[in-house]
Amino acid sequence: MNENGELVTVIMNESDQDIETYLWIEGQAAKLSAPAHSIQTVVL
Repeated sequence: MNENGELVTVIMNESDQDIETYLWIEGQAAKLSAPAHSIQTVVL
């Protein structure tokens, strides 16, 4: 968690291809897409 109480995670895709993945928290999932060679910050 950051200073204001938000949960934050970083998704990094070092590959040459776009990927899809799932972020699981307390039994719930969110589908995430990450383009090739990208870094994303997800704030919940």
